[in-house]
Amino acid sequence: MHQEECYRDRYVTRSTGYSLGRKRVTFLAQVGLDDTASEGLEGQVKVFIDGQRELAKPVTLGHPVSINLPVANAVRLKLEVTFITKNGCRHSDEIVWGDARLVVP
Repeated sequence: MHQEECYRDRYVTRSTGYSLGRKRVTFLAQVGLDDTASEGLEGQVKVFIDGQRELAKPVTLGHPVSINLPVANAVRLKLEVTFITKNGCRHSDEIVWGDARLVVP
């Protein structure tokens, strides 16, 4: 059973960051909605490198996004997701970062 979460806004944003230390070359990932996501849920994924937005793509059920971004000499990587919910509620739907990895030389 899914646990319902409700918010004041239709848009719910979450992010996490990583220190790269200028030692990585490429960030790779497959991003999509979890297979158990509610029908009609949408999302947006953004990737920031050293504070600059390098990618912004919509994510919908059954339509994952492939990410292949150069991060050579970068210090910080920020991954951000925004859920666009119906009526401000969602049922534990998550955006999944599949096979996410940083490639080293």
